[in-house]
Amino acid sequence: MSRIKEFAGRLSIPVVYSLIGFYNYWWAFDGAYTGMDLLWGGLVTGVLAVAVFMYFPIAKKIENYSPAWFLGLLISVNLFVGGWIISDPYFLRLPVVHRAWGEYMFAFGILMPIIHILYRSAGKPREKGAFFKRTRLKDGAESV
Repeated sequence: MSRIKEFAGRLSIPVVYSLIGFYNYWWAFDGAYTGMDLLWGGLVTGVLAVAVFMYFPIAKKIENYSPAWFLGLLISVNLFVGGWIISDPYFLRLPVVHRAWGEYMFAFGILMPIIHILYRSAGKPREKGAFFKRTRLKDGAESV
């Protein structure tokens, strides 16, 4: 039962976060979309969901301030800033399709650090009552 719960938890995070990005993409169209726009949005959502699902084992191995950590931070900031610039209707005056992709990039740029933090902390034993304190391992548990 524990393995089923772990798999369901690992599966729910990519599905929920990818659907949040897709919702922002779809919402930006405001009814002016075509079938091809939704097809591309659905394909990108599926690819991102698979990528987030496969990121779980990698997240536990990434140490803070390592080159991989900085690369992930750089990608997240670039998605956030690039999406913010592209989705602004007053700055570039881009077509609706480009602004929708900007909304998608913006949402995923915000969600990437959240996904990383959730996956890093998954499965670690916690000390009870440590809500306002830093996260500590239970006695006898080895650090990774």
